[in-house]
Amino acid sequence: MASRFMVDCTHANLHKIDPAFLKTNQLIAGYDTGDPTVRWTPDDWNYVAGLGLKTIHIDQGFTGSPVPSDVVRDVEPGAWNAVVAESEKWTALRPTIYCDRNDLMEVLSLGWRKDLWLAWPLPSIPSKDFVLSTYPQLAQCNLIGVQIGFTSVYDHSVIYDTYWPNVPPATVAVPHVIGMTEQDGASAIAKAGLHPHGPPIPLIKTQSPVAGTMVAPGSTVSVTV
Repeated sequence: MASRFMVDCTHANLHKIDPAFLKTNQLIAGYDTGDPTVRWTPDDWNYVAGLGLKTIHIDQGFTGSPVPSDVVRDVEPGAWNAVVAESEKWTALRPTIYCDRNDLMEVLSLGWRKDLWLAWPLPSIPSKDFVLSTYPQLAQCNLIGVQIGFTSVYDHSVIYDTYWPNVPPATVAVPHVIGMTEQDGASAIAKAGLHPHGPPIPLIKTQSPVAGTMVAPGSTVSVTV
């Protein structure tokens, strides 16, 4: 799936943004903490939901923090520090740390292995491979996207993760069927919730995907002589 795009802004700036531009994005992030100029109101959340945007809740570690259910914790000077952000109770399905490059190494050195949203001003949209090649240390966690554009009203991000902030669909392990009879192999495949496919054969010699591959329920497993 192609990358998605996300805007983030404060309460004070939300209605300064052209709604036609907002609708060219797929996600929008706002704040549940901070002073009244920063913290979004229920009307703000309803407004962007009405534009068809997926909403992302940010806890910046200021007034009203912590909000354990918020997806994002903002790790930067004046907001969360990395130590507390990673250790404080957090109940979001996809806990995500936002940080800039100055704080990145501290976040990673503390052992962060989950989702990370990196702030990196760039003149064009970077590929995920480019970001990972520049910062290979990011391989220890899941880079969901990069905040690349900064204006006085809003920031703009490219989001690589297809499912974020939701959890990816469940996967199942492909069973090992090589050497089984067709009947036993088909039975093992069906028990895993998958669909066997292949010509009538006395013994299965090869299979695709190989045993142990994680695939979506309902996927096809091909077997050959």
